[in-house]
Amino acid sequence: MNYHELVSPAEPTRSSCADQIARLVGSDTFKHAEISRRMLVYLGEQTLEGRADRLKEYTVGVEAFGKPPDYDPKTDSSVRVQLSNLRKKLDEYYRGEGANDPVVVEVPKGHFKLAFRKGPAGGTTAGGALRRWQIACVVLMIAFGGIAALAVRWKFQAAEIETERRSTPAIEAFWRPYLKGKRPIMISLGTPLFVATSRGFFRDPKVNDWQKALAVGLVRDLQRQFKSPDAAPVYSYTGVGEALGVFELVTLFGALKRDLSVKPSNGLTWEDIIRHNMIFVGAEKYNPHIPALPEGQDFVIRDARLKNLNQRPGEPPFFDEGKASQAPDGSSLREGYALITRLTGLHGRGEITILAATSTGGSRAAVEYVTTPHYAAQLVEKLCMPSGALPKQFQVVVRARFKSDVPIEISYVTHHVLPESSQPEGNKHLPK
Repeated sequence: MNYHELVSPAEPTRSSCADQIARLVGSDTFKHAEISRRMLVYLGEQTLEGRADRLKEYTVGVEAFGKPPDYDPKTDSSVRVQLSNLRKKLDEYYRGEGANDPVVVEVPKGHFKLAFRKGPAGGTTAGGALRRWQIACVVLMIAFGGIAALAVRWKFQAAEIETERRSTPAIEAFWRPYLKGKRPIMISLGTPLFVATSRGFFRDPKVNDWQKALAVGLVRDLQRQFKSPDAAPVYSYTGVGEALGVFELVTLFGALKRDLSVKPSNGLTWEDIIRHNMIFVGAEKYNPHIPALPEGQDFVIRDARLKNLNQRPGEPPFFDEGKASQAPDGSSLREGYALITRLTGLHGRGEITILAATSTGGSRAAVEYVTTPHYAAQLVEKLCMPSGALPKQFQVVVRARFKSDVPIEISYVTHHVLPESSQPEGNKHLPK
């Protein structure tokens, strides 16, 4: 529904329900209620995606709270307790700051499926609605605060967006495969693994797989050190650079009047990848589907290094992080590299773009390079073929200088055009 329509349907639309969830998790009532926010976001996603009818107490415990496979709801009542707390928070919200909201969200007794009904405001209007870019901000703040699963769709009005990310020929040239046609767009936000114990959350940068964490003894060591018998995988946090990068992409596509959805990588499915034009934000250790994507890439990120598998004259075998140096004002400057990859999607359909680096600031630099008109013009000029078109598959290495992990300068280093013969055939790239 267009935000400037004054006629609202008898029941809340899917879009207005998604907006209301974003409004709730960004409210003062839920500000310090992280677990209630987590459950609300999870149940909201399952309900809006039509999957809530399958939910049981065990499913919610494992999927939303990272409980181990042997979790027994009969002896562990934490899910029931948190569901009761969520109902209390919703009641508190609608008795206070949400009294005049256009949509009321409820959790009926005995169910995990959310219920939506029209509130006193009676629907979404131009004067009463949150702007879509504000909703994007809320969802990204969820990423900062530790919520791991939400796929909400945004429809932007370009006139509502105060941004310098205006449409330019270079921007449209780079993103043309995503702008033409009606194939939906999805962003996968890289989410690293944390191990949750009764003493807090812990992370080993070298381990991003739960089975590996068990195999190398990481979980056992934490349990022994903190005398905590419980340990569970948690994918509730993301890097600042990745989160800000997603916000830049959301803002850009809003200005270009294209819908998109965002999912944390641990919730991404192969069906999602097949059905969407994909944008992966973050290195493959945070986006575990990337290694199984089409083969034939010349540059890969391995062990915190950008590796060149197909050296050309003058190119090094590795692009390593630079040593820190001093800026004129005495602050520290660091140099690093980022990788921009464009591939044809699975089964030869759709597009895949990977914006990654060895650091969270580098991931942001990769996004900045393809969303900022000045950099996009440089990139398109380098990639443009004699025909005037861009190659279908390519990889671009860029170098960034960082100040407090913020990219303050980005420059082109090199690029390789990948042969179209590396496009997938049938299901050969799908995991067996």
